[in-house]
Amino acid sequence: MFYARLYPQGVLAFADEELMGQSFQEGEFLLSVTGFFGTELVGEDRLEQLLPKARTVNAVGERAVRFLIDRGLCTERGVKRVAGVPHVQLFFIEL
Repeated sequence: MFYARLYPQGVLAFADEELMGQSFQEGEFLLSVTGFFGTELVGEDRLEQLLPKARTVNAVGERAVRFLIDRGLCTERGVKRVAGVPHVQLFFIEL
């Protein structure tokens, strides 16, 4: 399960549920999994419904990032790890 939130501006933020409330620091990078990532617990089916509405995606956690990789939206090369925790930001641009 994931905590997720789709903002009116088209930002979809989601994180592995067990990471909620935790912070991770490595050097100058600080990754805080806060209410920004939502209060609604959802499964992959709900994320599938939310994803087409997103213009920006912010995902944290092994399962959250794997969800995006499995759908061809990013690769391992695009994953930033902070204290071992994977994080991805995606931006969808229409021309």
